[in-house]
Amino acid sequence: MMKIRHLPTFVLAAGALGLTACGSSSTAPSTSTTLVGVIADASESGVLTVTVSSGTLTVLPRTGSLLAFLSAATPAYASALVGVSATATLKIQGGASISLTGTYDTGTHTLSLSGGGYAFTGTYSNGLLSGTFTNPTGLTGGFSAQPGSTSSVVGYCGTYAGAASGYWNLTLDSTNNLISGIAVDTQSGGISSVAGTASGNAWSGTYARTGGTGGTGTWSMTLSGTNLTGTWSATNNQANGTLSGARCS
Repeated sequence: MMKIRHLPTFVLAAGALGLTACGSSSTAPSTSTTLVGVIADASESGVLTVTVSSGTLTVLPRTGSLLAFLSAATPAYASALVGVSATATLKIQGGASISLTGTYDTGTHTLSLSGGGYAFTGTYSNGLLSGTFTNPTGLTGGFSAQPGSTSSVVGYCGTYAGAASGYWNLTLDSTNNLISGIAVDTQSGGISSVAGTASGNAWSGTYARTGGTGGTGTWSMTLSGTNLTGTWSATNNQANGTLSGARCS
């Protein structure tokens, strides 16, 4: 009698392909990510709400045997490594709402958006999306955004004054009390990133001029209702001033 030789059987855990067994009660993963942030240039400020068509903004590296297998077995996973669609709404304080469209590269973690004469370019790193944009008149500004819903991440739009003056815009993520934001000098157009934490109504943190050219310092603010007031102080000289703002409208 001829012996039938059985071929080797390769077993791959369903979890490695993101599959679940029949009858499983697991919840389907989210297919998109929302980020809420603030923007400012030397002439305007506002709120930016971004939606990326990916359940996560970070993925496995593009090399490796497991990734090669997943790419072959699940074409949708492979295509997601290059670029997914992104949309956004830009609400200018006291102005119009502008629709933006573009892409997010889940390998390089870069975002590109455009619409209404605006063009945004940013990078997602350490839980924060930040970058620069140009407005219809050619001015360059900055933006930052945190993942979360419009109810958990709230934007505050304001100004700073004193030895320098301009826009001072923040977002607070109420789930982890993290603050991020952007400050723009309305005279020079210089952009600074703002970071901090909230402890109840007491907010504090640091700021740093982007581009690595000085302009570092500390700040503190107090939240009363939907209004913010506080002070800022440069670390390299005697410059200081005041801060004020309110929940973005």
